[in-house]
Amino acid sequence: MTPKLKIVALNTIFWYIKNKAVPECSVKTPGHDQFVWLQKELMSSRMNNEKVYLTGHVPPSIEMYKLKCYEIYVNITAEFSDVILGHLYGHTHDDNFVLIPVPNGMARHFTLPATGVANIVPSVMPSYNPSFRIWRYDAETGRILDYDQYMADLDESNAKRSLVYVKEYSFLQAYKSILNDFSVESFIKLQHAIETNSTVRDLFNKYRYLGSKASVFEYRGAERLHNHMHS
Repeated sequence: MTPKLKIVALNTIFWYIKNKAVPECSVKTPGHDQFVWLQKELMSSRMNNEKVYLTGHVPPSIEMYKLKCYEIYVNITAEFSDVILGHLYGHTHDDNFVLIPVPNGMARHFTLPATGVANIVPSVMPSYNPSFRIWRYDAETGRILDYDQYMADLDESNAKRSLVYVKEYSFLQAYKSILNDFSVESFIKLQHAIETNSTVRDLFNKYRYLGSKASVFEYRGAERLHNHMHS
């Protein structure tokens, strides 16, 4: 791994809205204690001139995190946006992303309405078709440059009695008419295109469910996030 690059793995089950065994992220709860630890890790990385990727199972969104936990995540990641290079998550089994909004009261510190992007990577053990992803990143800066998404069509594989993975798409090539890099600004443009352009939305939906013929989807996630970001 690149020197000065660190992966911080989080137990997101503490923050998951469906986990009734753990309370909201008030003081002296497991979820809050993990945030205290995370702040220390990020402060240490800042002092040591390290860059960080956050990773875990459940992605940070207002639909999936307990409200207090989500608000703390948004605030901490905004505070350390100079340290954090990305957010890498799973759980939903589909191919998706979520923008991390600028917290209330901090808009003057940012030129964009989001401080980061949570990339949600689809699953090898699928709800749709099995898949894996290969990331490409800059060996000097640690920044993600692009990725290749691979999948196996279960209908074809069952017919052939052999599981064969093929490259489904490369991110920048797939959306080259909208963006040319992996920046937060590019993902904001992509979200807007998904909301407003049916051609882009259809392409996104195809990739989101890994070509599964059984899935029907209407894109609503960006609208919910947009409303929250400006509430």
